[in-house]
Amino acid sequence: MLDLTHVYRMLRRRPGFTAAIVGTLALGIGLTVTMVAVVRGVLLAPLPFAAPESLVRLHQVYPERGVDRGAFSALDGEDWAASSSTLESLGLFSQLDLGLVVLGEGEPYEARTSYVTAEFFTTLGVPAMLGRTIRADEVRDETRVVVLAHDFWQRRFGGDATVVGTTIDLDASPHLVVGVMPPTFRYPSSQFELYAPVTLIPPASIPRERHVRWLQAVGRLAPGVTTDQAQRELTTIAAALDREYAGTGASAAAVVRLDESVAGAVRPALLVLLAGVAVVLMIACVNVANLLLAHGANRRRELAVRAALGAGRRRLIGQLIAECAVLVALGSTLGVALASWGIDLVATLAEQWLPRAAEVRVDGEVLAATVGITALVTLLTGLIPALRASRPVLHDVLGDGSRGNVASQSRLRRVLVAGEVALATLLVLGAVLLFRSVVALLEVDTGFRTEGLLTASLTVGEYQAEEQTSFLEIHDAMLERIEALPGVTSVASIRQVPIGVSGVWVPFPTVAEATTPSDERPSLQLYQASPGVLRTLGVTLHAGRDIEARDDADSEPVIVINETLAQTAFGVANPTGEQLVLGGGLPVRVVGVAADVAHAGLDQPVGPVAYIALRQNSRRAFTFLIRGDVPPETLVGPVRDAIRTVAPDQAIRRIAPMIDLVREEVGQPRFFASLLGLFAIAAVILAAIGIYGVITLLVGERRREIGVRIALGADHRDVIRLVLGQGLSIGGIGIAIGLLGSLAAVHLLESLLFGVQPRDPLTFLVVAGMLTLVTLFAAWLPAHRATRVDPADTLRA
Repeated sequence: MLDLTHVYRMLRRRPGFTAAIVGTLALGIGLTVTMVAVVRGVLLAPLPFAAPESLVRLHQVYPERGVDRGAFSALDGEDWAASSSTLESLGLFSQLDLGLVVLGEGEPYEARTSYVTAEFFTTLGVPAMLGRTIRADEVRDETRVVVLAHDFWQRRFGGDATVVGTTIDLDASPHLVVGVMPPTFRYPSSQFELYAPVTLIPPASIPRERHVRWLQAVGRLAPGVTTDQAQRELTTIAAALDREYAGTGASAAAVVRLDESVAGAVRPALLVLLAGVAVVLMIACVNVANLLLAHGANRRRELAVRAALGAGRRRLIGQLIAECAVLVALGSTLGVALASWGIDLVATLAEQWLPRAAEVRVDGEVLAATVGITALVTLLTGLIPALRASRPVLHDVLGDGSRGNVASQSRLRRVLVAGEVALATLLVLGAVLLFRSVVALLEVDTGFRTEGLLTASLTVGEYQAEEQTSFLEIHDAMLERIEALPGVTSVASIRQVPIGVSGVWVPFPTVAEATTPSDERPSLQLYQASPGVLRTLGVTLHAGRDIEARDDADSEPVIVINETLAQTAFGVANPTGEQLVLGGGLPVRVVGVAADVAHAGLDQPVGPVAYIALRQNSRRAFTFLIRGDVPPETLVGPVRDAIRTVAPDQAIRRIAPMIDLVREEVGQPRFFASLLGLFAIAAVILAAIGIYGVITLLVGERRREIGVRIALGADHRDVIRLVLGQGLSIGGIGIAIGLLGSLAAVHLLESLLFGVQPRDPLTFLVVAGMLTLVTLFAAWLPAHRATRVDPADTLRA
């Protein structure tokens, strides 16, 4: 208590010193606790399911096609479940954009819907919070029932528990609400709002055939079974089914732990960010240690008097550690408050890019980690200054002959600052590499013109048009209305937005290869498209023609293929007139060859793609592509009105300029790069403060020398060069060490980079130049202050 009382008085007398240390620690600890909470919530916390360690994701594998995460048909799922002894249960679910349209309240709204089997819920082992989940007989009998996601229930029904057992209008038909899921249930993602029986999907939209695979599978391993054992058995089952059904299935299986499936893709990025924030914390600790060293140097007389009066070294160390512990406790308290705000911010901003973002919070384990971090910081920041300050040489200190001790402490401070510059260099280099990767993604040629293009995605449901011909009439009427709008120059439709979304994968043997087993055939992405789609998109046509109005149900099925498919299937640049046989035995004629388009994503290789006439292979879900000579944003309202004029109950899934969709493609890497950039900025600021502090102290220690130099004729430029030279020597050593360390550590970023090498020389030069400028800036103010030393005062002393 005596020590704490003394610390309180000391800190109150030095508010600037206290604020500097508490603020520095709050920044370092706050960022660290935030990232610890994120890593804990996303990677380490158990999934909110029953016995999550036995849950797995299942995939069909087509080695010859390069597909290792293939989907299922409902028939596949039934056969796997019936034949497997390593699986306790298997549930199917969809992740498509198809949704049920909510009618009757305001504008029609398409609620994102996952179509599931009854085993989906029982496999995950999560009961409904209210009511129940979907039963097997309801799936079999195509009963119109739905289960509500918790967020949708709160938003749409205000948390009214009486909604269970009532009906709501979805797709113009009454659907019975049988249950509401708990708030922690956000699978397969937080975007899904409804769960409905898989059998409610109309056959006209997705045929119920074995080769039409659009469902995902989750399984629960039987007790004592490993993923390797399940994978071997399911591979045998898949190969047997492929033989039984004449090569229509996969030849292998993949079994992945569910937690790895959910968060495995972001694991490398989160671990890099955790390492980055640890670097920031270390730099903060070094800065605080430097401040405490300087403070200890100023207290040498006090500590020497205490020692002379009988205080032992242990007593002195205890007092100094108590002072440090109080400062760290204050910094930690403020840091945890900052972390609480930061965690809420990350959960809000990162929900789209970070799986399980809603589960990130400060819980008991995060607080325990915070206590551990606080204890570690106390040791890192307080132990060395306490050990140095607790060994005063009484004769030297009391006799003011302390030059050697001061020089020794100056060397230690210079070493510590060089270390934090090295750490900052490492962090800045990683951030610059990630930002260059984002820039490289944005510079990828999409294959079409994004400027001036508006997209409107929707699904014409059976409640509006039961017959396929009626659907096409609605589609054509909408297209005509949009085309007549002022400012619109061309309109077409395509099955899916042509960026970041794969089409339907189907095998494509040439006629001569039609007998090749299915799993050995290459596959293409098939997009249903209306006439003029390539012209509207701005895709270059290398040979042949575009989809045209004459390509209807009464004419020969035709496709336009991309360059990659032309080389893959035919080995020539212009195979127009040749024929392919698509999955299901549909022969199609190649009428054109178009440039490659980045359908699968900016960071994905371009695969074989074909565009088939909408009237020859129609789908109810599509995206209008509207090109105009006015800004796309100005067409949003008129396009929405044009669609609703044709079909007042039509829900529009999304309407947005194409340029926004392209930017979203780099949203996740940009988010991670921004976080690492934020950490790098914090590290640079702390390193600059460290350089400024140590140069200021060095100038103070050499004040007499500088005064003598000025008295002997040195001008201001000489003094500035002297001081800047000291700053550059410290910063230069730190930069050199940081760059050498980066050469060894930068390979950890390799999986996160696109279009830039981890050891890119230009990046290393730019980072070295940036940090050299920061060093000069940090040393400039002390250097300028040194020129004001009065030589007369020095000579009088």
